Amino acid sequence: MAEKKDVSTAVAIEKKDNKVLELYKKYREIINYIVVGGMTTLVRWGTTPLFEELLSPLGFKSVALSFFTTFLSLAVTILFAFPPNKIFVFESRSFKGKIIATEFVSFIAARAVASVLELAGIPLLVNLGVNYPLFGSESMIATMLVSIFVLVANYIFSKLVVFKNRTSRKAQQKERERELKKAKKEAEEKGYAFSENQDKPVVAVPITRKDKIIGWVLTAICAVVFLGSSGYYLYTIVCDIIAKFA
Repeated sequence: MAEKKDVSTAVAIEKKDNKVLELYKKYREIINYIVVGGMTTLVRWGTTPLFEELLSPLGFKSVALSFFTTFLSLAVTILFAFPPNKIFVFESRSFKGKIIATEFVSFIAARAVASVLELAGIPLLVNLGVNYPLFGSESMIATMLVSIFVLVANYIFSKLVVFKNRTSRKAQQKERERELKKAKKEAEEKGYAFSENQDKPVVAVPITRKDKIIGWVLTAICAVVFLGSSGYYLYTIVCDIIAKFA
């Protein structure tokens, strides 16, 4: 009886794991985007108090300090966000000159629009009274509110505009389906019999060893930036807690 119970338990666990895996595969892009978005947000929140700490001795007033802190923090965050979004979220792993240039420019343009909203929105919220000190920064709460809105807007734009040269299996399958549909329609118009086997397979953007190496290097750099930013963010939280109980 004990053996049968163990077997049934193992089967139940395996089915549960399969369901979780299937769920992840189905919503892989969104889940990865949330994870990368969370990491990007931590970089944003970590660099905000860092730059505020560095710029405070220069004598900026509250609004000016908030503006320059936001600007520098955004610059670091945007540069950090591009590689993981390209590689892990939208799976565009080719680093050919034309492809990477187009993607990077459009990505920067999209983030620049979002950054304008942040540059205007955060100081505005601070002026409206959303300036209660949190984690050592008067603009942290305003930054959190604006970041949530920007996170959603950036996903929509990246998916629809920025990363078109995708190399994921899902993207290749959709492209193949479009090609097959087009070939079938042309065959019907000409009165020919159509077979999917006669259609040439869709050729994906080739991924070279150089592309892989560049991807690994960029991933390593992003890991260092993330660990440094999130580490400083954790440091500010600890300092804030100690200050309150001291």
